[in-house]
Amino acid sequence: VSAGGDHSCGLRRDATVACWGRHGHAPTGSFTAISAGGDHSCGLRSDATIACWGNNQDGEGDAPAGSFTAIVAGSRHSCGLRSDATIACWGYDEHGRTDAPAGSYTAIAAVASTSCGLRVDATVTCWGEFAFDLHGNNP
Repeated sequence: VSAGGDHSCGLRRDATVACWGRHGHAPTGSFTAISAGGDHSCGLRSDATIACWGNNQDGEGDAPAGSFTAIVAGSRHSCGLRSDATIACWGYDEHGRTDAPAGSYTAIAAVASTSCGLRVDATVTCWGEFAFDLHGNNP
């Protein structure tokens, strides 16, 4: 289950998605992961591609092509962890929220206008409006 701004989505045992609230519709198909954002949601399909639904005012639903292992939806932006361990972000770019740093990652997270990635060396890097490293420095 993932809770967004005014909606929530859940991944059913049969790999389909159910959503309720303001953006209560969900795509058809088989999914392995979901993430509810501010006014949109995204899911990782069983074939490793991404589908997004809900508000797409700023391109937050325009997922790039390619193979992914994880997906996160923030407020007006989304990010995906590509199969090659790099991060791709799309949507509203205010405060650099779609400017994921280069490098190799093992996990990603997003909330509001900030995203973070866990690098393969176990350090954390964040980008967006309130991006700080673990020492309180704004990168």
